[in-house]
Amino acid sequence: MAWNDRDVAVVSTRVAGTVEKLHARAPLDPVRVGQPFAELYVPDWIAAQEEFLAVKKLGGRDLADLADAARTRMLITGIPEEVINALEASGQVQRRMTLYAPVSGVIAELAVREGANVMPGTMLARSTARQTVDIRRSP
Repeated sequence: MAWNDRDVAVVSTRVAGTVEKLHARAPLDPVRVGQPFAELYVPDWIAAQEEFLAVKKLGGRDLADLADAARTRMLITGIPEEVINALEASGQVQRRMTLYAPVSGVIAELAVREGANVMPGTMLARSTARQTVDIRRSP
């Protein structure tokens, strides 16, 4: 039996930060789609959230475009829409960001460990579908 390499997903980051916690610890660890994969401390994400809240606090029609630009900046840096919505509702900056497994399967390659610094485009892990393919030949 072999892993099905046709269903591969890569977990990577768009920003610089530090891996504070890994939920998947080693190759062949199982993962489920939507399961927390890693928690990152990302200063750029914190700054983007604080900028957005500061503009919103100032308020006024004149700053609506600036608030929209701050929201777009958060999206571009990889902050999920649901986190932005929670930020707007609560007014509380989220200091840690969680990355989630994009597919169910197993970790094929784990490229970082807790405490590692990451840069934009850094691959944290590669996962593959749990399905197996029978590679034995018929007699």
